[in-house]
This record gives sequence, structure tokens and C-alpha cells, in this order.
Amino acid sequence: MLGLKPVMGRLLTEDDDRVVGKSPYAVISYDYWQRRFERDPKVVGRTFRMGDNVYEIVGVAPKGFYGNRARNDYGYLCSGEDGPICAKA
Repeated sequence: MLGLKPVMGRLLTEDDDRVVGKSPYAVISYDYWQRRFERDPKVVGRTFRMGDNVYEIVGVAPKGFYGNRARNDYGYLCSGEDGPICAKA
């Protein structure tokens, strides 16, 4: 994914959407990791709820990376049936 290296864990892959019945995965932004998880070094593997879905955190994006925009209010990138999506933090 654009040559990015996560702060911890990993980034999303195409295979993340192929496991039927598995909780969707999420990569959280560095800022969201600081704000919501207080830079918890054990955040990978934890889950959070968004609407009716529970997402498993698989990585923390590099500082300053917010998805497909230079800066936005999104706090995480999630896998989903329709491919990776961005969701508001």
C-alpha cells in the first residue's frame, strides 16, 4: 500500500476481505491511536465497534497518513465486503 510502513502491526491487504464470517479488520491512524488508545503498545488485536460491526485492529498507520487525503477527520481504515473503506473516528 503506497510503500507505507505501519508504526506497529500491518496494513490492510486484499486477503482481509476474503475470510467470510471473520470480523472486519482496521488500521487506525497515529492520531487516533494517541487520542483513543493513549498510544497503547498492545492495541493490535483489540477490537472496537462502529455501528453494528466489530473491527479488529491489525495496525497503526504512520504519523501523518490519513488514507486517500492529506488530512481529514477519519481515524481508521477498515476492510469490508466492498473493499477498504474510511470511517469517521
